[in-house]
Amino acid sequence: FTTPGYQTPTVMTTTATGIGETTATLNGFFNSNGNTTTTKFQYANNSAFVGTYTTTPVVQSSTSGTFSTPISGLTPNTM
Repeated sequence: FTTPGYQTPTVMTTTATGIGETTATLNGFFNSNGNTTTTKFQYANNSAFVGTYTTTPVVQSSTSGTFSTPISGLTPNTM
């Protein structure tokens, strides 16, 4: 069923900044459309996203805006 008037929140990633050999800052934007929205990043040190992955702190909001998280411990010379 569909709740009348409900608009799905949207979340998207934007370009990473502050990229170093083992560090970066992950960035994103969200539009909650008036609903409580939870945002977080998950990342891994391999392109298959298998094995251990890390979840950044959760941000909850019922507004819209940007969010970012600095990360470290990345493997040098990888994508």
